[in-house]
Amino acid sequence: TQNITDPTIGNEVLDLMAGGQSASDALNSVMDQRPYAEYRQVAVVDLSSRTAHFSGQEVLAIHAVSEGQHCVGAGNLLS
Repeated sequence: TQNITDPTIGNEVLDLMAGGQSASDALNSVMDQRPYAEYRQVAVVDLSSRTAHFSGQEVLAIHAVSEGQHCVGAGNLLS
């Protein structure tokens, strides 16, 4: 997780994926319940190489996400 981070998001997403959820389902489950989600930026790759990402509407400055085969990259405060 990054931007204005909440370190608990990563562990919760990982726990859901360990229970069989896809990267996208796990990330959506966590972010749908997360306070201040609009300030968060999260990128995830699961064991099947499926990617997911979330960038809230209040992420600081210029931000972007790029997905590739088996990878995802995210950045904020980019210039």
